[in-house]
Amino acid sequence: MSKVTDVILLHGLSEEVEEDRMPPPILSLNKWLAEERYGSLGRVDGWSGGNKAFQAFAWMGAFNYFHATAFIEQVRAQEWEYRDSVQVLIKEEEEFRFTLYNRA
Repeated sequence: MSKVTDVILLHGLSEEVEEDRMPPPILSLNKWLAEERYGSLGRVDGWSGGNKAFQAFAWMGAFNYFHATAFIEQVRAQEWEYRDSVQVLIKEEEEFRFTLYNRA
């Protein structure tokens, strides 16, 4: 049996991201996720459609028996270069839509 939570984390292009590298806040979040045995966030902005590059960085994950409140606390504890650009969307398996958390 499982209880899946979908997570989408978005942040602006101004966060330091070198090609094929993760910004420090994402590295730290993925470390916390691994320590909690959830897995990690994967970068998905390169998979968008259209004929132009997606104008934000997008990270996603689906986690079993996820503690969303603790994750939001971890996101807020990170040293984002531009905190106002960070948004987190979370949807529990039984919910109809995502909940948006601004100003992480």
